[in-house]
Amino acid sequence: MSEPPVQPTQEDPFQGLIRGVQNLIQSVAKATESGAQRIRQGAFPQGTGLQGVYGFTIKADLAKPSLTIEVGQVPDRDIIVPRIEQIDEPDMLRLVAEMPGVSVNDVRVTVEGATLHLNAEKGERKYRRSIPLSFVPLEGAVGHGCADGIVEIRVRKPGTT
Repeated sequence: MSEPPVQPTQEDPFQGLIRGVQNLIQSVAKATESGAQRIRQGAFPQGTGLQGVYGFTIKADLAKPSLTIEVGQVPDRDIIVPRIEQIDEPDMLRLVAEMPGVSVNDVRVTVEGATLHLNAEKGERKYRRSIPLSFVPLEGAVGHGCADGIVEIRVRKPGTT
């Protein structure tokens, strides 16, 4: 008496790869028909063991110019767009930016409506970043400090003391 054939419990990794590529091709084909564009950027979630930021653009209509949001050195300019981590606390918003080489005297923080502008210059390094806020800060509600190229900006929320 022969035993029945053993059914595999897991999919062959090669078949899974091929299926994934097929799904990607189908998704791109659908996006091309509709002229869609997808932009995704962000940071890895806490608890995953991964650190860093990512960004990518998928553009289906090659006849239209693409929108690119760059973090780091912008090739055609000498301006560095610093990475920013936003920490939302009950009474304030803290923004932490990596700006190697700058000191507190090199940093300028201004606010226009609900947009915070961060600028710094040290030698040939020029940093620029505009950050949209979810509220309009009151006058005098913004402060900043810097240690070892890490700039911390504190924005007090309206209605808090």
